Amino acid sequence: MNQLNGATRCWDIKRLITITKPDISEDERRNAMGGAGTQFFWGIDEKGRRYSLLLQDIGGNLYLVGVDDSRNVHKFLFSPHAIVKEIRKRSIR
Repeated sequence: MNQLNGATRCWDIKRLITITKPDISEDERRNAMGGAGTQFFWGIDEKGRRYSLLLQDIGGNLYLVGVDDSRNVHKFLFSPHAIVKEIRKRSIR
């Protein structure tokens, strides 16, 4: 994970951490989005727009976490079964 951080076409952890905070200003969000990338999948909101996802440990489980353009927070359990379910629901791609 650390070796891919900052690599072309991968992600930038500092930027991802910034944009997964729902309470940051619009300017901060816009500045951090450029070059943030995503980890493994893109989240897809109800309008079909994609948003970045960050892998986080929450209570001992791994989740892909993201904040869409409407500032809604999304959390997806990072397991094969859960990921396949979300792909089928078109919540991630």
